[in-house]
Amino acid sequence: MLNMTKRMIISVDVDYFPGSEVGVERILDMLDDKGFPAAFFVTGKFGEEYPEVVREVERRGHEIGCHGYSHGLDVDENFFGTKYEEQVERIAKSSKILNEIIHTDVKIFRAPYAKANSDTIKALESQGYEIDSSVTSRRFDFGMGVSNSMGAFFAPTKPYHPSISSIFKKGNSSLLEVPISAFFAPLNMSAIRKLGLGTVKRVFNRTRRSFDPIVFYMHPWEVMGVDEIELWEGVPRRHMRNRGSEALRYLGLFLDYVGQNVDFTRFKDIPGGISEEKAK
Repeated sequence: MLNMTKRMIISVDVDYFPGSEVGVERILDMLDDKGFPAAFFVTGKFGEEYPEVVREVERRGHEIGCHGYSHGLDVDENFFGTKYEEQVERIAKSSKILNEIIHTDVKIFRAPYAKANSDTIKALESQGYEIDSSVTSRRFDFGMGVSNSMGAFFAPTKPYHPSISSIFKKGNSSLLEVPISAFFAPLNMSAIRKLGLGTVKRVFNRTRRSFDPIVFYMHPWEVMGVDEIELWEGVPRRHMRNRGSEALRYLGLFLDYVGQNVDFTRFKDIPGGISEEKAK
């Protein structure tokens, strides 16, 4: 039996796909049933279209973060190769939308595709952000996904203040980086759907050795069937597998398993993250 020595954060990347509010509601209901908190990283465009859904997420006690502006249908929104000025523009636009919806300043961020660069650090600092969770430490997709950076692979596995010259190294930025957990394979809903629950349990047990907090993530469209929502044109076949009710069932089984072995927490409760005054 595993000891309850680690913290874990459940995170949800709310990309912009019309109709994905249904998936958000399904995840919210499951989290209510389990009694677990989560962080929802929301695109500004989703907030524009579904402000009442964003307010409902907050009403149920979950954190709201920013996930770019139109990532989802906009497959070109990728901060890894985007210049500073454009990153600031997108982050500022999305922040204004989300801040007006929930009537408080959003302080946590995850880059589209979880891909960011040193300009992202400066852009987030300029907009008053305090926590980023975009670095995919110890993850390598062997060409099958978007996380194939050796810099990210060898990044720290515990929260750190990055260097302004490299988001993957420790430095003096005021921003706190909270890495997304992996052990070669990612710790996410996609891995559960494609690799199976048993494999992802093993990934979880390995991440417990080096990550604290452990950070898991998923997308609302994953708990929706292929006939319920339309993704972008030419979507890879791997994103069509085991979605909908089957994914939701396995998600519940996974959360039951990890819930016996971790204490669930929020980004705002990580030491050195969001200041108490700014969190109000």
